[in-house]
Amino acid sequence: MRATGDRMVSGWVWQLGELLREFRTMVVRYARMNRVARIACCVTMSILAGSCAALTEPGAVKLFVMNTTCGSSGCSAFHVLAFPEDQPTTPGGLWSIDLGEVTTASACLTIPATATFQITDAGTGATKTVRWTTRKNVSVGALVLGRSAIQASPSTGTFIPAAQSGWRVALPGSVTPTIDATCR
Repeated sequence: MRATGDRMVSGWVWQLGELLREFRTMVVRYARMNRVARIACCVTMSILAGSCAALTEPGAVKLFVMNTTCGSSGCSAFHVLAFPEDQPTTPGGLWSIDLGEVTTASACLTIPATATFQITDAGTGATKTVRWTTRKNVSVGALVLGRSAIQASPSTGTFIPAAQSGWRVALPGSVTPTIDATCR
């Protein structure tokens, strides 16, 4: 508690009052600026606001996949699936994001910025949506063409796609993806 005149004020109320006084001072200073200074201030604030928005919006990330099945007779084809770490409990297997197919020695695939998975309760019809972004952990795995995604599972360690603009992984395999800029 702090004393202000005749009253006692709690700490957070005191801090709020201080912040409001500082804000009032900034508004008065802004009003006294000439037109050029106000425009420069607005442009700077717009740039800063745009930078903050870029930090909050996840982006798609590139994944360079090396096909470890290749030999003298060619390569086996497979789908690459991403498995978000926070899996909802469902009877239909693991939730996965299909990143694409690899049919040659290597391929550049894109991990989408976001993905959603909707769960519907068979008894009540109530739905729940689980959202994943590239700012959350994921692991990847290979699914042989023609097999059901219900049988799929991750084979690599987890990584956070948004931590870098590109990654490299050898599939089928169990090594955690490493930072790579092959795919742009």
